[in-house]
Amino acid sequence: MRILQSIALEGRSAGSEWAIEYSRILKARGHRVFFLTVPNSQTFVKAQAAGLEMVEAIDLSERNLVFLKNLFKLGKVLKELKPDVVMAHWGPDHLAWGWALRKTKIPLVRVRSHSPLAPNRHFVSIWLHRRTALFVVGNQMQARQYVEGLEISPEKVVTVHFGMDLTKYPLDDNPSAAPGNWALRLLQLGRFSQVKGHRFLIEALGKLKPELVPFRLTIAGYEAEVRAVDMKKWREEAGLWDQVEIFANLPDVKPLIAACDLGVVASIGSEATARVALEFMAAGKPVVASKVGILPELVDENTGWLFEPGNAESFGAVIKKALVSRERHPLMGRKARQKVESEYDLQKLAGKLESALQKVVTNA
Repeated sequence: MRILQSIALEGRSAGSEWAIEYSRILKARGHRVFFLTVPNSQTFVKAQAAGLEMVEAIDLSERNLVFLKNLFKLGKVLKELKPDVVMAHWGPDHLAWGWALRKTKIPLVRVRSHSPLAPNRHFVSIWLHRRTALFVVGNQMQARQYVEGLEISPEKVVTVHFGMDLTKYPLDDNPSAAPGNWALRLLQLGRFSQVKGHRFLIEALGKLKPELVPFRLTIAGYEAEVRAVDMKKWREEAGLWDQVEIFANLPDVKPLIAACDLGVVASIGSEATARVALEFMAAGKPVVASKVGILPELVDENTGWLFEPGNAESFGAVIKKALVSRERHPLMGRKARQKVESEYDLQKLAGKLESALQKVVTNA
């Protein structure tokens, strides 16, 4: 197949990662994959480094009037590349390609691998949904939005999770629980943003400190709306200056994952893919997570603990259980890894996506 991936995202997002990883595997399986994204963006540079064929100088992002200027270039792209299928990963992409493909029989696929927002119901969206041959979603919540909310036929909706390359996460065959006199090591990863719940986590642990067994919290990620200096201030205000360490913009966090006892995802929103939770689980780590986005689909009583987002009382009850049940952590870690192997393995999911694309191309 000749596959055109269109993703108007510029930064370090789960949606960008999804598109690049699946494009890379589809290419390795013998398909020709063209990748169109915001020129010179982080997504562009990363896709280019992955060896993908880049569509140059086409920007479908919503900033200024760039979208409209590039809209009329898409006909030329179709003539030159002759794709069998177009995959649109973002709202502007979907709209642009719906218009560009309106007089063709080339199937249009809408990918929502990351956005937690419900799709719109206005007349343009209704037209787009009718023109779209397949909806690829990243979790069951998104599948329900299409099937139940927009009455899209279930046959037109396929769930392809954010897949994990398990070769990057070697698992200790004989994990042992941390000795009872050691401080348990907690780890929160992700961009420094209010929605990720860093402030809530620090303040909650500060209030709970007298009731908890010894612990150390490591926070790592890249600076975004929140800066590392903000977190250091929150740490001091919570009285945790000797129990919380903060690392900004580390190039590789896998050593931190390997060294931690528990992964924490304290988000108060977002988490349509929960890549960080999957990384913890792939590495055989139990997870303490809030009930947002896809997290309730990932974390259960066998793989971790769930709490109400932003609720200090709920978090307190859960973190106490997690910290005092260290003898269960190795077994829970193995269960977490097994769940990723069975449901979130990248190669298996790529095969599912490949089959779905081949079907819509055959039926076009």
